[in-house]
Amino acid sequence: MAKYLTNKDLQTIINCIAGWQSSKQGKFTWENLCDSVAELLVKRPTRQSLSQHKEIARAFELQKKNIKSGASEVKRPANLNIASQQIKNLQLKNESLKEEVRVLKQQFVIWQYNAHKYGIKEHQLNAPLIPIDREKTYKE
Repeated sequence: MAKYLTNKDLQTIINCIAGWQSSKQGKFTWENLCDSVAELLVKRPTRQSLSQHKEIARAFELQKKNIKSGASEVKRPANLNIASQQIKNLQLKNESLKEEVRVLKQQFVIWQYNAHKYGIKEHQLNAPLIPIDREKTYKE
């Protein structure tokens, strides 16, 4: 059993989830996922050891929803020119999203520093938002 999974193992499992093809690998279940990643990790992890990792559980639920909605079906382009253009567009979008993540991480570090500087505690930052009162008001 894979009790402790490295970051490389986690990424391998998440990639396996993202690339799941029901037609080749069978129904998308925790047990089938464990069997599928056993070849890649050398040892077969248990459902519990996989589901305790938030990233894996999130990827599993997302893929499950995609399969149910039919969004995970691969749509093949008509020819190689269209396929190469789609790849190029996706690569550009990927680079754009990476840059956006970098900027957001930079902003988070600034916020983190300022929170520490001004003595804001973690529980204050995690406090829930005030609920919005949507009751109708009448003016007289």
